Amino acid sequence: MVTFTNPTDPSTAVEVEPENLEAVFGKGYRLVSVRLGITTEPLTTGSVEQALGHEFFKIWRAQFDRLFKEIGPFGRFPFAFKLLKEDFITGG
Repeated sequence: MVTFTNPTDPSTAVEVEPENLEAVFGKGYRLVSVRLGITTEPLTTGSVEQALGHEFFKIWRAQFDRLFKEIGPFGRFPFAFKLLKEDFITGG
């Protein structure tokens, strides 16, 4: 799970451990349940882009490229730059 302290800035991604929501969201938050369902409905498209903004992944790529130049291929990347577009959406 992931959340963003600023949804328009990809570098603000914060990893959320389901068993410790309080670490990110504060005292009293916990995961009670997860509900999954199988459906024959077509894949929804556009939801992630709508929530994060049209330019989100372009900004992420530019930030990643700039950081890569600074720390090199074997540097220690922050959590936000261990994520890929494919972690959020498939295709396109």
